[in-house]
Amino acid sequence: MALAQFAGRERLDIAARAALLAGALQSSGSAAMEVIFGAGLMAPDDSSSPQLVPVALVNSEKVDHPRGQTSLSEVGQALQIANNALGLDANSWLEGVRAWVMPPPSLRLSPGDRISSPAIGKIGCAASWTGGSGFLTAGHVAQAYGKDVYVGGSHVGTVAYANDPRNGGTAIEADIGIVEYANGAFISPPPRLSGTALASPSSSVTVHARAGASAAIMGYCSYIYLPSINGTLGDTYFTTKDVTSGGDSGSATSAQNSVVGIVVAGSAGFTTYIQDIHYLLAQSGPQASGLKGLFV
Repeated sequence: MALAQFAGRERLDIAARAALLAGALQSSGSAAMEVIFGAGLMAPDDSSSPQLVPVALVNSEKVDHPRGQTSLSEVGQALQIANNALGLDANSWLEGVRAWVMPPPSLRLSPGDRISSPAIGKIGCAASWTGGSGFLTAGHVAQAYGKDVYVGGSHVGTVAYANDPRNGGTAIEADIGIVEYANGAFISPPPRLSGTALASPSSSVTVHARAGASAAIMGYCSYIYLPSINGTLGDTYFTTKDVTSGGDSGSATSAQNSVVGIVVAGSAGFTTYIQDIHYLLAQSGPQASGLKGLFV
């Protein structure tokens, strides 16, 4: 899904502004992206018909400004980076762009959770492809093709495909792992989810981590840069509040029992990042994974 789809037909002009800003920042490289680690659209209120605005997600560790939402013009270091990225004095053009100043995103890894190896994380949603079946999780949980996957001490499958964004720099990537069941193994990740769905601004989603948690979609970014891993995620939702913690990477997120995305990261105490399922499936097609007919 692109910013234009998230915005809807009536707000394409806003989506175009957000896409231009995000593209300029990505082209500026890691120095800019360490400060403005995400750019896209957000709904700054909870109304049923939110007024979408372009947004810059700003690393609170890199600027002299209190955490929270404000105008980008109020965050001097970030405003200067945006101006430099656009290649001109764009203060007037940047009016109306919001800034959300918060801790940088980090992977949701922690000991003692459901998938215990190759890395700590969660079983996401069931998946099938021609000649096989298994489940999705985050790429940084599955790590690499051929690795054995364990839940506790039980061998449940083998990684059929993984794209781990760690150390990928500013190249936009999918954080996706596909695990094929071992012979005789079968896990039915609760609840039973079927098909895919798009999330709209301010819509409610359920994150299936532990007992599950409800959250509202605040926005959508073309990129999310994680300084801690030197990696960049593409096409990612972010929520109005943080509803995940360490060990929740790979959790499925749904709307009306259809998969919206996979939990990939979070900014502690502020928001959870959910990579769009349509993007993940598109980036895991036969050319990348060798798996034909992949669906959830």
